[in-house]
Amino acid sequence: APARSSALRAFHFMVGDTTTPLRVAVTLGTASPEVDPVLDQSVDFTFSGTAGQKISTTAETFVFEDDSASVVFLRPNGTPLGPARTITASRPFLDPVRLDATGEWTVRLSSFCPRLSGCAVRLKLTDVPDVTGLLLVEKTKLPFTIALPGQVGRFTFKRSAGLTFRVHFTGSTFSGAAVSVMSP
Repeated sequence: APARSSALRAFHFMVGDTTTPLRVAVTLGTASPEVDPVLDQSVDFTFSGTAGQKISTTAETFVFEDDSASVVFLRPNGTPLGPARTITASRPFLDPVRLDATGEWTVRLSSFCPRLSGCAVRLKLTDVPDVTGLLLVEKTKLPFTIALPGQVGRFTFKRSAGLTFRVHFTGSTFSGAAVSVMSP
């Protein structure tokens, strides 16, 4: 008679619903608590938002199997505000989105976590209002500070059509700064 081989097979079972996203309430400007999703579970970060606010997203802790996650802003009625964007450990910042409704917003983060533990995320959502002002054409300097990730300076000035002018941008303390002049 042929010899029979025996093999030990191990199975791991998880009791609970991993299809329902974890839900975490956050305060704008404050990092969320660290959340540990399991087995491809999404995380919903909820916050109170107002139409017109610009909200940037920063992953302060980000540990996932494939090193990336899909992030989508969901309006108070549950519909997405624009397409999903990707956040990674090496690119933990997403440019701001402008909210178009007032109410409880959700930032849904979806990623691949095939384990029961070892994945982690901590998100910070920041309200980033534009810095605005009036430029006087004859004035030599207009000092201003941009202190929040994704913040933009928008300044207006009056000038007659056909006249030339120069804009100098100096004293930046961060990389990636740029100046653009837009028509009215």
